[in-house]
Amino acid sequence: MSALAIPANFISDYFSNVSNGQSMREIAVPTGVQPSTVLRRIRRCEELRDHPEWDAIFAALEAVWETSDQFGPVTVTREFVAAALSLTLEEIRTDFAGVMHVLSRRGASIVAGDVPVCAVCAEGEQKTTLRRPVLLAALAFGWVKSACSGSRTVRKFEPTGAAIEAVPGAVVRDTSNGQIRHTGPYRYSFNPSPLEALLRRKGQNLITRDHVRFAEDFEAVYSTREGATADVFATLSRELPESGLTLLVEVCGNRTGLEDTERMLGLPARSAKAVLAFVLDSYARARGLS
Repeated sequence: MSALAIPANFISDYFSNVSNGQSMREIAVPTGVQPSTVLRRIRRCEELRDHPEWDAIFAALEAVWETSDQFGPVTVTREFVAAALSLTLEEIRTDFAGVMHVLSRRGASIVAGDVPVCAVCAEGEQKTTLRRPVLLAALAFGWVKSACSGSRTVRKFEPTGAAIEAVPGAVVRDTSNGQIRHTGPYRYSFNPSPLEALLRRKGQNLITRDHVRFAEDFEAVYSTREGATADVFATLSRELPESGLTLLVEVCGNRTGLEDTERMLGLPARSAKAVLAFVLDSYARARGLS
């Protein structure tokens, strides 16, 4: 496959406007679309640039675009993206395939910050690392997606179904219900966290979308507590009650179900939701997320 996570013509139209100074009409007429269509494409790119990793991707593409002697649309391919990130397609596939044994586990993620190396985490701890430019390429290729909007200092990414492309010789057999089965050595099942599953239940109003966002931020911090976020986790350990931190670790860090957590911590039946909502609100205040 050669597709990007965002259509190539969106990127081309965006840079034709911001770098080449072409009007939306000048961009639209040669390709037979309406200027309003070009405007929507440009706005989508601008929205993506609000995310630090996407902004880094666009900055790299812009540097290459502006050195091109071609005025007008440039074909933005995976090869173009790889070159802009000072990588080859083979490097990207090799490096990303090297962490797939971790990303195939339930609840696995990549945690990024403003540093050259990202943490690849599973089961509540860092298992290996991935170079940030490779993560950027994987994001541009659609192999990973952003999974945490809680903090701009710690960002979490989860693999998508397209991540299977990085596994040599893999053949997709079934993609129904979020499951991906193939002849390669891995099987992927991207399950929602306990809070995401709870949010989908009709009638419950204790856990909100903001609580899920706070939980995602905690999971990213917890996963790299022995590395990039050691100071953050140490501060939280001092500011939050021990019982509250333990609850966050089990539900948000280890993705333990609420009923199992109640039994583990000796909480009354069906009380975990209310306690968790209170603790997450306290966490958000401590982190400046609310």
